[in-house]
Amino acid sequence: MSLGNNIYRLIIDIIQGSATLYMFLILIRSLMTWLKQDVIVRFYGFFNVVAKITDPFLNMVRKIFPSYMGRVDLSPIIALMLVEVLKYLLIYGVKLFYKL
Repeated sequence: MSLGNNIYRLIIDIIQGSATLYMFLILIRSLMTWLKQDVIVRFYGFFNVVAKITDPFLNMVRKIFPSYMGRVDLSPIIALMLVEVLKYLLIYGVKLFYKL
């Protein structure tokens, strides 16, 4: 394989891995709302880091797509779909760039 193919593959892998990790963090963040308070306190450091990473994006999604279903927060589902779409757009852009 040439160096160009290796870089291309590395960029694709980084995009896919980053998107998967961020989606996993969004899932953890949404599941945190179901945990009892003593569990949250016990693992506060971990949950605080997850919240700091995911809350800005989730808050942006909540502003763009406000919840009209009462107490049901659909922002994690919408955020997961947006991350997936963004992942495919980035991969498509990289493929177009490397074809030139």
